[in-house]
Amino acid sequence: MKLYINLVFIILTLFSCNNKTEFEKHLINNKWVYNPYDKFQNNIEFNYYLKFYDNYSYKNYFIKSNVEFVMLERTEENLWKYNEKNKILTISNNEFRILSINKTNDTISMKNIKTNKKSYLFKLR
Repeated sequence: MKLYINLVFIILTLFSCNNKTEFEKHLINNKWVYNPYDKFQNNIEFNYYLKFYDNYSYKNYFIKSNVEFVMLERTEENLWKYNEKNKILTISNNEFRILSINKTNDTISMKNIKTNKKSYLFKLR
């Protein structure tokens, strides 16, 4: 009986810890290219993409080889979080207000809170 109670407790704990929002699940389940420009431009080539993980970490990868891209001079951790109430996505020390999510063309429109500059995340296909 004690084993059964412990097993139920473990299962409930595992399921309750994974309360990700739909937006977080969308980020985690895909690869994203960051476009720092305020409008779409067809002649820009991107070299790396972002991959968000369940543990609220992220990594940059080179698009052509899928090898991790590491910036040696970077001191902050590669962490991210999302505040659903305020619609704020924080990537390392950068905070973005989510303006819109377009599931038709797989883009997330956002605005940097500090600079007020618009940017995008594009789902890599």
